[in-house]
Amino acid sequence: MFDLISIGDVKLDAFLSLDRCQDKCDLAGKKMEFQFGEKISVDLLDQQIAGSAPNVATALARLGKKSAVVSQMGKDLTYRLAMEELPKEKVETKFIKAHPGVRSAYSAVLNLQGEKTILASYVHKPFKLPVPFPQTRWLYLSEMGNSYEQLFLQLAKLLKKRHISFGFNPGNEQIQDAKPVLFELIAFCKVLFVNVEEGQALVKNRRLGIRALAERLFALGPSEVVI
Repeated sequence: MFDLISIGDVKLDAFLSLDRCQDKCDLAGKKMEFQFGEKISVDLLDQQIAGSAPNVATALARLGKKSAVVSQMGKDLTYRLAMEELPKEKVETKFIKAHPGVRSAYSAVLNLQGEKTILASYVHKPFKLPVPFPQTRWLYLSEMGNSYEQLFLQLAKLLKKRHISFGFNPGNEQIQDAKPVLFELIAFCKVLFVNVEEGQALVKNRRLGIRALAERLFALGPSEVVI
């Protein structure tokens, strides 16, 4: 029995600081602006295996809980690094599958004056649930590529059959698509995790403040909302 199984992309994150090139950045109107074709000097702060799914599984493992990740990756250096690093954190990796000819997901995290902007890629490969699906107390679903709809349908059926606490942090592609199965899964949520922009996109209102936004998100069915 697992305490938590997380599902989503496992990626390599590179954390870059733009603070050294503030003379070439313009934050007016909350925008980063560079001259097209310009060479920008940055500082590499760190690079590590990341993604919401492995991050949550790692955090639970560090708390002494039994966790695992379900993911699809390319058969590449990022996959090999993940297979080295996640077991060190005592995260079960047997449900992470690698595919030849596919590149693993990658993100560049741009840090400027304490704020971050993320450039994210995804693996466009159909996710498959382990069969039979392992026993777990919690299931956490996070961002992934655009081949997600069949997985969402499978998860909806699983959650109808089993008593599993469900946490959900939908990705940008899923929110933009706004397919019915997305809202079906949100209705199963014990905890829905979104930032302000994601929440506003879900309820199709970019003007809502935190309180009004939370009320609109609760109306979608989750027991708890974290913004």
